[in-house]
Amino acid sequence: MKTISNWGFSFLLMVLCSYIVSCSEEYTSPLKDLVINDITYDSGNHWDTINLNVDISNCIAKYDVRWFDISLLGSGMAIVIDNNDTYDERKAVVTIIDPEDDTTISFQITQKQKDGIIANETSYDVPEEGGIVIVKVQSNVDYEVGLPSEGWISLASETRALSNSEFKLKVAKNNSGSKREGTVYIYNKKSNTYATVLIKQTLTPYIKIEGGDINVDGEGGDVAVKVKTNIDVDSYSTIGDWITLKNKTITNDHDFTLDINVYPYKVKKGTRYGYITLKSFKHNYSYTFKIIQTVKPQQITNITDLILSYTHVESYTSGYFGNVLAYAYIKNNSPYTIYLTSLKMKNYSYTLINESYDELELLSGASKTVYYDTYFSELSKNGYSCTWTFIYDNEEYTIIGSER
Repeated sequence: MKTISNWGFSFLLMVLCSYIVSCSEEYTSPLKDLVINDITYDSGNHWDTINLNVDISNCIAKYDVRWFDISLLGSGMAIVIDNNDTYDERKAVVTIIDPEDDTTISFQITQKQKDGIIANETSYDVPEEGGIVIVKVQSNVDYEVGLPSEGWISLASETRALSNSEFKLKVAKNNSGSKREGTVYIYNKKSNTYATVLIKQTLTPYIKIEGGDINVDGEGGDVAVKVKTNIDVDSYSTIGDWITLKNKTITNDHDFTLDINVYPYKVKKGTRYGYITLKSFKHNYSYTFKIIQTVKPQQITNITDLILSYTHVESYTSGYFGNVLAYAYIKNNSPYTIYLTSLKMKNYSYTLINESYDELELLSGASKTVYYDTYFSELSKNGYSCTWTFIYDNEEYTIIGSER
């Protein structure tokens, strides 16, 4: 009995000592002396595990954002982060709390923005003459500009350095012969971020002849027609078998000289018209101009070269009556029609005949005789004159006939 009692006392004493020892030790939080460095992620989604080498499974993680989630697992933590689809960097502070003694530590999670390059306009229309295009850009990264290799789009000389707000492009005059498009790239090499801008340049087809329609004299011959155009001309056709197309020589870009031959126009007077049509099948565009060939009347220095005129006194066989005649003759060498408009016959100061004609047509070899009858006794051998008025090649001429 005494033996049992001593054993029980020994057990109780051992338990009591163990309790006293245990109560004398202080609680140490696993967060004490634990340092978690700030963490930075790019804009993509992430699943990350961080080993802390201490058991923090009884601790609590607090944060006030919804774009990531943290789980405390044994001696580490798991972090799940969503994509950052915004163009702004975002940050949040995470606080880990040990509820046993309220020990806390904090660190910051930063997620980079989505790299963005946005052109305010995705395409620009430029006139045929070219010009300056101002491209406005929104960007949260530095960027470079890539230009088409054809060379008709370049950075304007005043664009010394790229700005995050805009840059200028110089578009050359469109001499390509058609509408054209070029893509400009705005890009960041590091993030492979880019935007594109489409430059569209118009073309209004035209074909025109320097100096307008072509005038050729009656002799005809070779004529060089200077053609101004901004497109390729594929087809040439003529109306008028007296016109022949010979050769085409390019002079500048699409401009060219068209050599033609015009046959002689073998008439005394007249005008004829021929037509040449230039066409571009690609643009379904054509232009027609006229060839005008004119034979002009012979130039004269003196109307008497063409017309013989005189007055003459005649008497009848009876001897009682006589007349004065006014005579005009169109010489055989006159190549064109002459029109008689009036005749005036005078004897000294008296007008004997004053006649008007409605442009009486007199061809080569024709003549006109007008008589003034009177008593023979009243006739004299001189003092008579006749004045004729003619129209030749739209010019009016006056001839005074001499006495015979």
